[in-house]
Amino acid sequence: MKIKSTVTFILLLVIMSCKQEVKPSLVKKKEKQDNQIAKPKIEKVKDSLVIRYFPKVKDTVKLDTLIAYEKIRVVLIESYIKDSYVTNSFETEKGVTYEDRYLDSKRDVQIFKEGKKLVDTSFIKSSFLNERNKELIKVANFHGYWFKGANRYVVDFFGAICQPETDWCYDFYHIYDLKERKFITKEYIDPEGG
Repeated sequence: MKIKSTVTFILLLVIMSCKQEVKPSLVKKKEKQDNQIAKPKIEKVKDSLVIRYFPKVKDTVKLDTLIAYEKIRVVLIESYIKDSYVTNSFETEKGVTYEDRYLDSKRDVQIFKEGKKLVDTSFIKSSFLNERNKELIKVANFHGYWFKGANRYVVDFFGAICQPETDWCYDFYHIYDLKERKFITKEYIDPEGG
C-alpha cells in the first residue's frame, strides 16, 4: 500500500513539474508577440533623445468596392509618402525627449461607372486644408478616408486629417457628383459640439 501511494505521489510531482515548465514559455511567447505589435520603430537614442517612427510597417492598403445595381466601382488605395512626417515631441520627468514621427499618407481614388473610368486622382492633406488651417497642416497627418456609399447621382466619402494622439481633427465629407463630374468638400460639424 505504501509503495502504491509513493508511486502515485511521484507521478503527481512529475506531472506538476512538467506543467510548470510549459506555462512560462507560452506566456513569454505571448508577451513577446504583444510587445512586437505595440512597439514603434526606434531609430536612434542620442543625448537623451529618442526618435520613434509610426507606423512600424508601411503597408499599402487597397479597397475595391462594386455597387452592382448602380454599376459603380470605387477603388481606394492608401499609401505612405516617403520622408513626409509630422512630429509630436514631449519630454519625460527623467529628462528624456521623445520625438514621435508619424508618416503622412495619400489616397488614390478611382471611380468607374458602367466600366468607364470617371476619376483617377490622388489626395493628400493639403488637398483639403487651406490657409485657414496652416497650423493643422504642420502638425496633422491624413488619418483616414473612407467610402460611405453611392447612388446614381453621387459617390460619398468621409475623411479625417488629425494631429496624432489628439482630438484635433478636420473631418469632412467628400462627395463626387456623377452628373457634374466634380468633387465637393463639406466640413463635418459634430452636432454635439465635440
